[in-house]
Amino acid sequence: MLAREGKLVSVNSSEDLLKLIQESITPQKLPEKKWWGKISFFFINRWPVKVGTLLLVCVMWLLLAGQQDFEATINVPLNFGNIPQEMELIEPDDTHVQIMVRGLRKDASTLNEKNVSIDIDLAIARLGRRTFTISRDQIKLPHDRVDVVSINPPQIKLRFKEK
Repeated sequence: MLAREGKLVSVNSSEDLLKLIQESITPQKLPEKKWWGKISFFFINRWPVKVGTLLLVCVMWLLLAGQQDFEATINVPLNFGNIPQEMELIEPDDTHVQIMVRGLRKDASTLNEKNVSIDIDLAIARLGRRTFTISRDQIKLPHDRVDVVSINPPQIKLRFKEK
């Protein structure tokens, strides 16, 4: 005798017993699901965990999006100082230089021509046409959290005449 599914089944031979044991330990095949059933199961099953994970990923992305390197190009005005009393600057007409800065998005994106300037000391100026190199030291930034990548043009030609 063998108990199966709440009933006693009589076993007449060892072959019947082996067959009944194999049937009980062999996993039953579930009916095959259609493709749309599999997809709907994927979206519907454990949806609170999936929504929570999506929200966590969105929050982390928003927090870290401002932490990436960012480049900005700015037209910066030139400020000339210490012009000798006996001289007058007559060229150039356009006194803007284009600089490219790199830093965190939150730092580099706030720079503009109102809070960035280039100061050029003309104390050593002489009459005629002179070339002055623009260096990183002459650029006034509101903070040091960005790096100057390029200065275009790197030199500026000025012309002086007597007053």
